[in-house]
Amino acid sequence: SPDGLTATGTSSPLTVTGLTNGTAYTFSVTATNSAGNSSSSSASNSVTPIGAQTITFTNPGAQNIGTTPTLTASTSSGLAPSFTSSTTDVCTVTSGGVLSFVTTGSCTINADQAGNAAYSAAAQVSQTFDVNAVVAGAPVIGSATAGDAQASVSFTAPANNGGSAITSYTVTSSPD
Repeated sequence: SPDGLTATGTSSPLTVTGLTNGTAYTFSVTATNSAGNSSSSSASNSVTPIGAQTITFTNPGAQNIGTTPTLTASTSSGLAPSFTSSTTDVCTVTSGGVLSFVTTGSCTINADQAGNAAYSAAAQVSQTFDVNAVVAGAPVIGSATAGDAQASVSFTAPANNGGSAITSYTVTSSPD
């Protein structure tokens, strides 16, 4: 009860199928012999079946420093998954899936879905991918000071190193 679904068999336990996940049910039992059906037992305790769910979370592949991609995942239940990072020193993620990269390295993101009255929690799915460096931003030119057949050029390092330490600078004269 509700729905009047039944299961028939010759011994206990019997499994009633076709129930709706998230709906509370009680059950009663009758016995049948050659003389007919017994009266019904009293009602059982109330139980609420819940369905299993799975997460589909495809690896996003290598990503570049400076981007903020949004991850996508889905569940067999249709409930929205949430995301966490296992490598917050490399990458962070909002529960909605927006990634931010802290440095280059290996990033691991977990997709979870806690379930509700109709679905049990899904098994966590993790994806690991590389976060790559990109070309550094431009240095900020300071001033050039002339000397005897030379010039000393000052500048400030770029605000964005592209996720990798800058190993050298090159100053080029113009013309020539």
